[in-house]
Amino acid sequence: MSTDVNIPNAYTITLAGGADLDLDNVRIKEIPVIRLETAIKEIPKVTMDLGLDNVRIKELPKIDADIGIKPTRVHMPMHTQMCVSILGINLLKLSLCGENMMITEPYVPRRTERCE
Repeated sequence: MSTDVNIPNAYTITLAGGADLDLDNVRIKEIPVIRLETAIKEIPKVTMDLGLDNVRIKELPKIDADIGIKPTRVHMPMHTQMCVSILGINLLKLSLCGENMMITEPYVPRRTERCE
């Protein structure tokens, strides 16, 4: 037998036509770590002397939170009817028309409302 068989070490593969290598399902599982190194070893310190060594709050500002309805007079139209009827026939009908008035005023507890 002869031992003069030449087996090539490098191969060239050319894909042409309808070869499908299923590259649609390739997913990236991990991104390599990127390290940036700078030449600055220490961040310079910036200091400012403003001369504010002894600062104290002597008085807090007053906050006026007056929430509510200011004293107001409200006028509301009124039309009230009271009727007594049997089988849809009106026997007695009382009708009051006019204007109601509602006055809002600051709350001052009365003698009976005070908790003692």
